[in-house]
Amino acid sequence: FVASRSQSIDDDVQTQRALVQARDALIGYAATNTTRPGNLPCPDRTGSGSASSCGSVARRIGFLPWKTLGLPDLRDGSGAPLLYAVSNTFRAGTGVLNADTQGDYTVTGQQSGTGVIAIVFAPGQVVGTQKRDTATAACATTGGSLARNLCVANYLEGGNENGDTNFVSAAASSTFNDQLMLITRDNLFPPVLMQVAQTVKGNLNAFYAGRGFYPYASAFSDSGNNCAVGTLQGKLALNTSNSGTCPVAAYTPPSWFTANNWHQSIFYAVSPLCISAATRASCESTGGLTVTGVSSKARALLLISGRAYAGQARPCSALADCLEDSENRNGDAVFQSPVLSASNNDRLVIVAE
Repeated sequence: FVASRSQSIDDDVQTQRALVQARDALIGYAATNTTRPGNLPCPDRTGSGSASSCGSVARRIGFLPWKTLGLPDLRDGSGAPLLYAVSNTFRAGTGVLNADTQGDYTVTGQQSGTGVIAIVFAPGQVVGTQKRDTATAACATTGGSLARNLCVANYLEGGNENGDTNFVSAAASSTFNDQLMLITRDNLFPPVLMQVAQTVKGNLNAFYAGRGFYPYASAFSDSGNNCAVGTLQGKLALNTSNSGTCPVAAYTPPSWFTANNWHQSIFYAVSPLCISAATRASCESTGGLTVTGVSSKARALLLISGRAYAGQARPCSALADCLEDSENRNGDAVFQSPVLSASNNDRLVIVAE
C-alpha cells in the first residue's frame, strides 16, 4: 500500500510538471511570435510531434506539438502523451488577435472559466472502452476512421473528446481521469504585451536614430491616428494625411500591428525636448519624462493595456478606458510603472533614457 501510494504521488508530480512545462512553452511561443504575437500552433494530429494544419473544428484538438514548441516528448504520470486544444482565432491567422480577443472554450467543474484560449490535457490511463493501439477504427472525435492511438476519444472522456468548445474538469473516478491545464487571457497576454511593446520600442528608436527626434503623438480622440504637431501624449501617430503639417512621415509599424488593432490600446508619451533635432543634445542629456523610482531621464515611453475591465471601452475613447493608474493619465511628465494585479494589467516600457 505504501509503495502504491508513493507511486501515485510520483505520477501526479510528473503529470503536473509536464502540464506546467507545456503551458509555459505555449505562452512562450505566443510571446515570441514575430509575425502575429499571441498566435499559437495547431495541434499535432499525426503523432509526429509537429503541428498539423488545423482545418475543421474537430481538428483543433489533438496532441501537443512538442517538437514545434522545442520540447521533449512530454508524458503524464501514466506514460500517456499530452493532448492540446486551441481556439480558432489564436491559431488560424485570421481575425483580430490582441489582448481583448477571447478564446472559444468554456470549462466547468473543478476548474472553470469562459473565454479560455487553449487547454493542455493529461489523459491518464485508458478508461472504459478506450484502446490506444495502431489498429484502424472509427473515431468519435473526427467522425472518420484512423489509428486508435491517434484518436482523441481514446484518451479523453466526459465530453472532452468530442471536438466542441465545452470541456469539463472533475475528480478522478473509474470513468474519468483527464487533468486540464488552462491558458487564459490573463496568463497568455502579459508576456505578449511586452513583446509588442519591445517591437514598437525598437521601431521608435530606429526612427530617432535616422532623424534625431521622435515623432509626435496622435490625439487620443482621433480614430485615424493622425500625427498632430504639438501633441506629446496620446496614441502612436500612424499617418500624416490629416493636414500635412507633421514634419516627417509618422511611425510605420509592422503589418501585424494595425491588422490586429494593437494601435488602439497603446499610449505613447514623448518629451518636448525630443521632438526636434535642434534639441537633440538636451533630449539625450536631460530626457524630460520621469518614471517614479525607475528613471528621471526618459525620452519617450509606451504604456500598453491588457484586456478591458468592466466599464472600459474598446477601442479606448478616453485614457481611463486604457490605463488604470491615474498618474499615467493626468497629462503631466511623471509616470509610474504599473503593478500587475486583478485590477491593473497595463505594461510600461521606456523607449529610451
